[in-house]
Amino acid sequence: MLNSIRCSIAMFREILSLQRAIVAFRSGIAIVLLVFWVWIPPAQAANLDQMQKLLQERICVKCDLSGADLKDADLRGVNLNHANLQRANLEGANLAAANLRDADLRKANLTLANLVATDFSGANLKEANISKSRYAELRLCHTIEPNGKMADRNCPRSSR
Repeated sequence: MLNSIRCSIAMFREILSLQRAIVAFRSGIAIVLLVFWVWIPPAQAANLDQMQKLLQERICVKCDLSGADLKDADLRGVNLNHANLQRANLEGANLAAANLRDADLRKANLTLANLVATDFSGANLKEANISKSRYAELRLCHTIEPNGKMADRNCPRSSR
């Protein structure tokens, strides 16, 4: 009988130990999720407001659209002068005749984008992906190309 009680007490202690381990594990998961929630920044309201402004008013000078998803957006003729478009997804976007003067497009995705007659004067396109994009009549005055080299093409005579 005494062995039976000792065995029951040992089992009870083992069960308590397992329960504590489960609670600690769940607490650990909760802490990890909380840390990720705090450290991974949600889409900023300002960024969303600026995207909405761009799409409605077609002008967003000095906007911070870094990391914005503008895939397949119709951005013909928009004014994005001095805009921050680092790492923005502009895949398939129509940027024909857009003003991207002095814009920061480092590491932006411009795959399959329509860039015909777009003004990239003073823009930084370093490491941007422009593969399979359509471009002609681009203005590249003092522009940093994806390969990091400076370009000066189709510049007005006064800026040369």
